[in-house]
Amino acid sequence: MEYEGVSGSLLDPWEALGITEEGTFHGFTGVATGDRRIDWILYNSGFEPLSASVMHYENEGHYPSDHFPVEATFRGIVQEQSRGPLR
Repeated sequence: MEYEGVSGSLLDPWEALGITEEGTFHGFTGVATGDRRIDWILYNSGFEPLSASVMHYENEGHYPSDHFPVEATFRGIVQEQSRGPLR
C-alpha cells in the first residue's frame, strides 16, 4: 500500500481488535447510512492497538461533521536494534 509517498504494510485496528464494523457517514442526521466505515485510522508494526471506536458526539442535536469521527489508542513497540559483535 502507498499513500502520498509513504509505503509499507498498514493494519486496521478494528480488524486487529475484532471490533464490529459500523457506518461513519450520517449526513448530519445522527443515523449512519451504511454499515461500513468510510473513515480510517491505519498503523504499522511499530505500534500495538489498544482500543478503537466510532464517536457519536453531538451537542443538542448538532453534529460537528457529517461523518462520525473515529479514534484509536496505540502503544509504541520498542524494536531491539542490532549492536553488532561485542569486542
